[in-house]
Formats: sequence, structure tokens, C-alpha cells
Amino acid sequence: MLNKEFKTHYFQRQKQIKTEFFKDIDISELKEKIRIYRLLDLTSMNDKEIEDAINHVITFDTPRGKMSGLSTFSNKFPIGTRFYRVRQLEPNDRTVPLKAMSTISDCWEAPKDVVNKGRLNKPQETLLYVSLSPNTAIEELEIPNNQLCSIIFYETTSPVNVNNIFPSIDSGKMTIESQRIIHEFLNSEFSRSIKDCSGHVYTVSEIITKMCILEEDQDGWGYESVAKKGGYNLCLLPPINKLKIIGIQIASIERLASKKPYEYTVKCVVTNSGGNKNLSYYQIGSKKQKEMFPKIIPDVL
Repeated sequence: MLNKEFKTHYFQRQKQIKTEFFKDIDISELKEKIRIYRLLDLTSMNDKEIEDAINHVITFDTPRGKMSGLSTFSNKFPIGTRFYRVRQLEPNDRTVPLKAMSTISDCWEAPKDVVNKGRLNKPQETLLYVSLSPNTAIEELEIPNNQLCSIIFYETTSPVNVNNIFPSIDSGKMTIESQRIIHEFLNSEFSRSIKDCSGHVYTVSEIITKMCILEEDQDGWGYESVAKKGGYNLCLLPPINKLKIIGIQIASIERLASKKPYEYTVKCVVTNSGGNKNLSYYQIGSKKQKEMFPKIIPDVL
């Protein structure tokens, strides 16, 4: 009981200290730091230089020493939570079993020798990106119109705990101006669209992520989707031992001009063949499909 009371008091005190820190920040100094940062050519800087530049913007001297304005919190997902991952399938990969989706290992994080730089990872750093909805996963990968993809359904077998990189807070509701400015600065650096800038943008988001140091009981990071407003993604560290595969849907994406951004048609479903190695394919309308995904309705021709 004493330990619980101590923890409650500790976190309340830490929150109070953070509030006092934001209140003491000189707004003009903060804005000048951001102005100078915006003048930097990030493409000519290495990771350590970029991290130092970001830290310089959000770090200030206080009576307790230097403090950072980077705020994170833990986000926990209980047993039974569904996660989703999408993989694009090449146009020439149409013979079952598909080359890109033939073994269980194709459903998990890619081997490091084929991993390129991503939103949160360095080249050859193996992490598993998943989303809280299939729609978010599809938009994150920007699946082209009339293209096939695989949608992998996972379910948590143990609670998953992530470090949420940016709290889901409307900066307009932040009563302390310095906190709002720092939040907007970090969020803008993290969420710049790769379409609008050169490849170094992903370097910045990866650096900010790694500044959010994981606690011992945390499995990775969580962050709001850049591609889909309101969407949420997780980036999990291996070994991925808290998820199981529910099944895979092979589907085609059709972009629409109506209010819906797209609709997808499931062509077949895929599951473990047994032995946790190979995958088996089943037609829509089959007994296995009805067991795995009972809500799928076969096309009526």
C-alpha cells in the first residue's frame, strides 16, 4: 500500500515539476530557437547533429538543472486487441501460394537485409509496424488502385505496452503557451509528409522516436497516423511474442470518388498450415473462411 501511495505521489510531483518548467520558459527565446532550427539544412547533418539541434530547441535551464519539453506517456492494449498490417503484392505475384505470402515468416517483421529506412527505423533495423484498423494500415502503405495486397490480422495474447510518442492532445486546449508551442514543433517535425520533402524527413521522425526512451516493460512505440487522420500505429520491437496471427486476407483495393476513400474486395483467405511454417489458401465461401472471417460475404455475379 505504501509503495502504491509513493508511486502516486511521485508521478503527481513529476507532473507538477513539468508544469512549473513550461511556465518558466521564455516564449521569445523558445520561438527564436525554433526560428534558428528552421534555417538548418538537415540533409547535410548526421543523426547526432539533428538530435542535438532538436534537444537545443526544447531544453531549458531550470533551478533543478536542464529539463526537456519532450512529453510521452504509456499506452496499454489488453489481451484480445486486434492489430493489422498490410503488405503490397507485386503484379507478377499471382500464383497460389503467393511468393510474398507463403510462409509464417512473411507475416512478421522483414529480415534486416531487406529493411530500408522507415518512419521509426534505421536501415536494417527490424521492427514490426501495425495499425489499430485495417483502413489505417492500407492508407499508411498507399496501396494503388486495383492493386492486390495482403491484410494480416493479429491479436494480442498478452498486454502490449508502448511509449506513446505524442499524446493525443489538441494543442489548442493546452493552457500553457510554451507547452503548446513545443508540442506543435515536435509534432510537425515528426509528421511531415515524405511526399513534400526529401528522404531526411524520416530521419527526423526516427530520431525523435529514439529520444522517447523505452521503459523495461514497454514493447515499442505508439504514434498517430500521418496518412490517415485519427488513425493509430504501433511499432513493436522483436521478439514479437505477445501477438498471434488470426489470419490473412488477400484483397484488391478500389479507390472511389465517393465519400469513402476506397473499398476492398477479399479474394481469398490464408492461414497457418500447421507446424507454424507454411501458409494455406482457402476460397471465399469455404468452411475455413467462414470460421476465420464469418463477416466476409462472397461476391454475387
